[in-house]
Amino acid sequence: AGDRCGHTGGRSKTPPTFIVNDEAVALKPNGL
Repeated sequence: AGDRCGHTGGRSKTPPTFIVNDEAVALKPNGL
């Protein structure tokens, strides 16, 4: 759920717009 890359990928800090990337969090916790 990271914005782009280099972010922590925390859902609490992720805007609703990037909630679609929640699947990527399972694969890449770094939000890559």
